[in-house]
Amino acid sequence: MKRYKLFYLLAILVMVGLAACDTPPETAAPTAPNGEETTAVTTQTEPAIIVAEPAAPQPVAAIESETAVIETEQETAAPTLNQRQVGSLAADGELSAAEAADLLFMREEEKLAHDVYVAFYETWRLPAFENIARSELSHMDSMLRLLEKYGLSDPVQDNSAGVFVNADLQTMYNDLAAQGERSLLAALQAAAAIEEIDILDLQDAAVQTDKADIQLTYQNLIAGSENHLRAFVRLIERQTGETYAPQYLTADAYAAIITADSGRNGVGQSAGGQGGGRQGLRLGGQTQP
Repeated sequence: MKRYKLFYLLAILVMVGLAACDTPPETAAPTAPNGEETTAVTTQTEPAIIVAEPAAPQPVAAIESETAVIETEQETAAPTLNQRQVGSLAADGELSAAEAADLLFMREEEKLAHDVYVAFYETWRLPAFENIARSELSHMDSMLRLLEKYGLSDPVQDNSAGVFVNADLQTMYNDLAAQGERSLLAALQAAAAIEEIDILDLQDAAVQTDKADIQLTYQNLIAGSENHLRAFVRLIERQTGETYAPQYLTADAYAAIITADSGRNGVGQSAGGQGGGRQGLRLGGQTQP
């Protein structure tokens, strides 16, 4: 009987041992700073999902609002002396009657170009008219500096647009302004005629004086007018498809200007006209589109 009990006790111990092998070992609970046991909580972290940011949209290319090429006139001809240097030249003696008359006349003729181009811009909204009108303001200022230097009264004063002391210039303005209202081609042809006449008048005035400051100013303005003429001729071709024919310059003089990189005939060199500078001016734009 004792053997049976002993055998039974050994069997129980073996079974307990086997059960202990199947139980996972306990993990010591974490201890809080105060010494108390805390319950361990295991949390499973989901893998992070990386979402790529959409690429920034590329800038949209600018779209030209106008299909035609618009010329913005630039004074590209390099003058012998700039305006500040010209202004620093002392007045060279008294003016002759012809020199004084030319200065007064050219001051108003530059105003005529400005006023006509402003009127054409208001009618046709072609930026070139506005750009070149702004350039004509600088031409007017160049003439005003000479008037002030030689003590001449400014004929422009506070005259409003389209108002002139010289009767011939007043007639020309009226004719050209009316011409430019008929069509864009008529306006561009009138503008080109103004630049032709301006070149001839400046050249005529240049040979009437031997004063360095006046000659240099005329030379600068001739270069500017040649640039303007080229710009208007290109606009006629691009805006209307027409080919411009000179109205006052000789064919050779006109060709020399159009094919040059910058307007520069030189002081005292006449470009040649089909009726003379001021005589042509009084005719007021003979070509009728």
